[in-house]
Order: sequence, then C-alpha cells, then structure tokens
Amino acid sequence: MARKTIKPLDLLKDLKAVSADGTRQKLAPVYIIHGEEVFIRERAILRLKQIINNLKGSMERVTFDSRTDITDWVNSLNDVPMFNPIRLVVAGEFSELKSDQVAPLVEYLKNPSPDVILLLLSYKIDKRKTKLLSILDHGLVCEAKHPKTDDLAMWIKGFAGERGKTIEPQAVEFLKARYESDLARIEKEIEKTSLYLGDRTVIKKENIEFTSTGVSSCSIFDLSPVLASKNKKMLLERVQKLLNAGESPILINSTLMSRIKKLLMGHDVLSSRVSDSELAKETGMPIFVLAGFKSEIKSYKKNELVKMYRRCMNTDSELKSARRPSEDVLISGIMNLLERR
Repeated sequence: MARKTIKPLDLLKDLKAVSADGTRQKLAPVYIIHGEEVFIRERAILRLKQIINNLKGSMERVTFDSRTDITDWVNSLNDVPMFNPIRLVVAGEFSELKSDQVAPLVEYLKNPSPDVILLLLSYKIDKRKTKLLSILDHGLVCEAKHPKTDDLAMWIKGFAGERGKTIEPQAVEFLKARYESDLARIEKEIEKTSLYLGDRTVIKKENIEFTSTGVSSCSIFDLSPVLASKNKKMLLERVQKLLNAGESPILINSTLMSRIKKLLMGHDVLSSRVSDSELAKETGMPIFVLAGFKSEIKSYKKNELVKMYRRCMNTDSELKSARRPSEDVLISGIMNLLERR
C-alpha cells in the first residue's frame, strides 16, 4: 500500500464522517500516526473504535518492544476470524522496533489484510534509523504535531463546525489566549458552550466566557486595559470577581504576564513606525483588537513594562511556592504592578 499523507484535522473529520455513515469502504487498511500531540492519536483511536463497534467488529491492542516476534504477529493479522469479519488492531510504539523487526512489518504494509484496520502509533521516530522510517512509506500517514498558533483557529472552527456551530473571531481569540495549544481543553469548552447554546448556531465570546469562568460580565482579559488606566478600585473589583468565580490566581497572573510581554514586543515594533499588519504579525495580535492594544502600549514607558514583567515572574514563583494564601499573593502582586516604578 503506497504512502498517502493527511493533516490531523482532516483525518479526524474523515473518521467522523465514516462513523456517521458506516461505510467501511472509506476506511484505509493502514493508518500511521506519529508525533507528540496525544489528543490527535487518542481521538483517532476513539473514532476508529466507534466505527468498528458499528460494524460489529473486534479490537485488539499491542505495544511493540525489542522482544516482539513480528513475524508471528504479522501472521496473526492475516488469520481470518470466524465470528468477527473486521478487526481494529492498534499497535504502538513502532519506534521501539529493531531494524531486523521492521522488514516483516513493511512487507505486510505493502499488502495489508482486507479484514484488518491497522493503526500504527509512535510518539517519536529516530530519523537516523532509515529502516524504521521506511514504515512511513506506506499507509495513510499523519504527523501529530502540537498545533502552531496560526493553526489553532482552524482547529477551533473545526470543533465548532462538528457541532453544527460557527464561532466568532473574538471567541476564537479568547480560546487561543486562555488555553493556548491544549486541544483537549479547547474542545471540551466548545462542547460545553454548544450544549449551553442549544439551537443557537453562533458561539460568541461572552458565551465561551460564561461557560468557562461562570461569569460573562468580567473576563480575565479585561484586566489589562484597566491596569493600563491605573484604576485601582476597578482593577481590584474585577480581580475579586474572577477569584469568586473560581479563577486560578496562577492563571490570572500568567495572563497578565503574557499580555505585558506582548506590550513590550509591541513597544519596540511601534517605535519603528510599522503598519498595523506588521504589528499584528510581530506580536501575534489579531487586527481587530489592535486599536485597544496600541492604546495600552501608549500608557506605558518601556522600562515600566520591563519592571512589571519581572514582578509578574516573581509573583508566579511565589504562587507556586505556596508559602501564603495564593489570593493574597496575587493581590499583593497586582498592587506592585500598579506602582510601575
């Protein structure tokens, strides 16, 4: 079977479609997933398992090591089961195979059994092992990398689309900033919000905020503009609302630290008199929030931002040391940020 590559999101979409219509003919006889992103491999296993259950088939799992008798195992794949006409065999970690174990597996991949759906898994592949790499010349191959920031929006829209929803750009940015590349958590939040919305088809930022924090009137991302305005009363009120809603002090401080870092980057970029599109590219900020972002930058001198970033780092260290109540540490740290000097 010749090699064909597929992107992770496309693979999961295809498997979901097969699960929905139950068409076995659309399944590949061999899937190969390699890479560090656990979400992709686990979701692929789940969807293949659903498909096999729908087809009244069976599932087997094996983990390779240097002692595995590959020839015997390959022969078992070609055995025709009496009661289960189709089998899902999940095999990992093929990167542990020795060179002499690879050849029988590759021979099988050239002519796989029509009664087996084989899923080969591996977290890492040593690129110096050329024989091992030859496994990737066969089957439907997917590299499961952690998604880059630029790809996250596509994943988020895909998760929403699977649930019959569209999602506004502001909601996408909220999820990216809050959960970074944690695909499992992002999908969980979209699932919760989709259930909350019911028949409504558009996911808005306030919907995601409400289902993830329990409050829609105050967001963790509203703190930065208030910090820039030096409104001590409003800032402390918003921090307390977030704490009352169960928001983590570490996350609140981390979000402020991340914003201050972006403001520092933006300060340097703006001094070069660049265009908005260049500023957005350099700082990773979406175009539609640049007006507020530039306004924040102008509220600070560069040396103030440097000191504030260091103070956030100190607060983070103290929060993780647990020497005193974390809420007290956070409030004290935010008071230090307000001083600026």
